[in-house]
Amino acid sequence: AGLSDAIYRADADGQPLYPTISDVLSGNPHPLDWEAELPRVKAVVEEHLRAARVVYCPLSVGGHVDHVLTRFAVELSADERVLLIFYEDFPYALALDDLSRDPLVAGLLPSDFPLRESEIAQRIRAIGCYQSQMAALFGDPAHLPARTREYVQRVGGERYWIPIDFHRHDD
Repeated sequence: AGLSDAIYRADADGQPLYPTISDVLSGNPHPLDWEAELPRVKAVVEEHLRAARVVYCPLSVGGHVDHVLTRFAVELSADERVLLIFYEDFPYALALDDLSRDPLVAGLLPSDFPLRESEIAQRIRAIGCYQSQMAALFGDPAHLPARTREYVQRVGGERYWIPIDFHRHDD
């Protein structure tokens, strides 16, 4: 789709828009991203929304700028026929004990989905594929399995957030 991760985006002089992981997780997309990247993300989202009835979207917990842009694009593009289900951005959500009062979940209700052991193990393997992010997210990569299991236990599996006022309209 021609989209690149935040760490690879640069300005016209080749300077990174997000020189540090703190910048990537700031929750504040660079002005150039609002101008150039958001329209690209929105175009991809709109292409996939045409036939969608349910869309899973990052809640943008943790402030990863790519997740912020994606959520913004989805919310701009989805109409009332589409049920938006927001997922907690793991492992970024690890740092939060209670999201219930966070502005990110205003107008949303939590819904927990239990995970089987095989699904938890699969999640751990999938997260392990992001080797470049292990140190920033878990300190020591050896902490990945335990931190993942702790989070799954704390939230009851996978936690989604669904709009309080969603009413399905069948055309």
